[in-house]
Amino acid sequence: MKYNQVRNCKWANAEHSSIECEVNFDNITSEEWTPFGANPLDHYEHGREIFAKAIAGEFGEVAEYIEPPQPIAKVKLVDPTIDVTPTEVTTDPII
Repeated sequence: MKYNQVRNCKWANAEHSSIECEVNFDNITSEEWTPFGANPLDHYEHGREIFAKAIAGEFGEVAEYIEPPQPIAKVKLVDPTIDVTPTEVTTDPII
């Protein structure tokens, strides 16, 4: 597949075995820039070529991989009108 520009290269993982980038392909007219993942074992020649050129610096520096943040657990009250403010508990000694 023919392409004319590649930009925004960044490592897709901590092992540096795959690169995420944006590619301007000649035959895709609906989008100027297409998200693309390249790796040295890609089935297609253009994927292997883009990976090799990216690590050689032909498209600028490959940005370092940034691990995505871990999701934060969210707590949802079943009924938000219930008062969950701690209160003092007393016991009745006559029971």
